[in-house]
Amino acid sequence: MNLLLTCNWQNVIDAIPCFCWGVLILTLVYLWFKNYYLKLKQNQHESKMKEDALKREIAWSFFNSLKASIDEQLNKSIKEENMLKIEKAKNEMLEKRLQVYKEFIELLNMDIKPKEK
Repeated sequence: MNLLLTCNWQNVIDAIPCFCWGVLILTLVYLWFKNYYLKLKQNQHESKMKEDALKREIAWSFFNSLKASIDEQLNKSIKEENMLKIEKAKNEMLEKRLQVYKEFIELLNMDIKPKEK
């Protein structure tokens, strides 16, 4: 206890206002960090996530439009192929009918002449 009484406390007393200002400044920095900086960081994170989501949506919409155009082309080519198959089948049927008519006419052994007026 004697040691505490014999020390010069004037330096400590003179440092008290600086210590109070330091505590006040640290408190203000803590409050600023808690209230503003963290919210700012959170808003930046949210905006970044929204931008990423927008980019993904744009990519998906491009993919869907590309898929739709490919599907349309595929459907068109399938329809064209089907039309070609139908035309070939019609041609084959007509050729068979023509062949049957030719054979029928040959069996009748008739000459076909145009009508005279």
